[in-house]
Amino acid sequence: MVRLLWLALLFATPAVGQPVPGRDDPAFALAFARALQGDDPTALDDIHAAAEAGNAAAILALPNVTNWLLYHGTMREVRRYRQVNGQPLVDLIASTSPIAAIWHGWKPEQDMSDTLVRIAGLHGAGETGKADFLMFMWVNHTGALGSIPSVITEDAASAYVTAITVGQRVTSIPDAFAKDWLIRLLREDRIEGWMALHRVSTRDDPAERTISIAEAIASAGVPAEVAVQRLDDARRIWQSIEGGPLPRPLDEAALFIRELGQRPEYLPLRTVCAASCPADPASCMTAYVQGFGAMSHPMEFSVPLVMLIPRETFFATPRGTALFVRYGLERLPKGGYRDDALAAVRQTSSCLAQVVADAPD
Repeated sequence: MVRLLWLALLFATPAVGQPVPGRDDPAFALAFARALQGDDPTALDDIHAAAEAGNAAAILALPNVTNWLLYHGTMREVRRYRQVNGQPLVDLIASTSPIAAIWHGWKPEQDMSDTLVRIAGLHGAGETGKADFLMFMWVNHTGALGSIPSVITEDAASAYVTAITVGQRVTSIPDAFAKDWLIRLLREDRIEGWMALHRVSTRDDPAERTISIAEAIASAGVPAEVAVQRLDDARRIWQSIEGGPLPRPLDEAALFIRELGQRPEYLPLRTVCAASCPADPASCMTAYVQGFGAMSHPMEFSVPLVMLIPRETFFATPRGTALFVRYGLERLPKGGYRDDALAAVRQTSSCLAQVVADAPD
């Protein structure tokens, strides 16, 4: 399987941003535009009809549009759209696009060597969000040990994945590469380096560390007082990421946005706030992290491939915004905590609060 995937990547991977055939066909484009704007049930039927007529874009979009418009649908309703001309949709997707096959063909139980190949293929095709999701799963499955996805060593991974990987490898195994990597990140004052070092510092037994905190700081040439502050910054960022009680303190959320808000993995947050709250997108971003914590990855299964619509375009649409808000709301527990979190959002960004209030269920 891994070898077949490599062949697909070498000979069939489209250029980054290259649209899928049929994307501009009115039979697909008009229905897809309606699905991006609101809950028009005829859009799903029209896209299904376009898929039956052989439109490649419609075939690739059908899983997403089904998810959007039948989010509360029954399994019987959903099953209708998982067949196209009597064929399973998943088989048609696999034969329509190698990149779509790499994404839709991933299974949690697969060998991690298979996942590494999928990460490389998705990232190379511009599917950075989907590559990030699989890197997140790689971390969860392997503890960031074993073979490392090349995307991470090229500094193209999310801060979370990089910090976990470096932190784990300098506390779990003798890894000279990881030690040098950590020192370089600290020297460059990269927040993922400080996040990694903070994880090292939480090891109760110093014998578990292959590098001491003092050695890492000294090797990076960082003054002690700066290191103390940056380690505290990293501690507070981890609290936002790893599910501390919501709402998070305003200063912690502001720090999170200052350090991470311009990174590629937070493009959805930047785009939603720029489109919905153009007068003060920074407060919108801060309020989101304050009320909902850091973004979660399950949303990625509802985000179309970039060959259908660029991510920055998708998250500026009503559909992209509603999806983003829904996954934020689903992070909140019911009851008083939820009320407190939404109150914090209102206090920091009345604009985002209105976006949340207007979002469909």
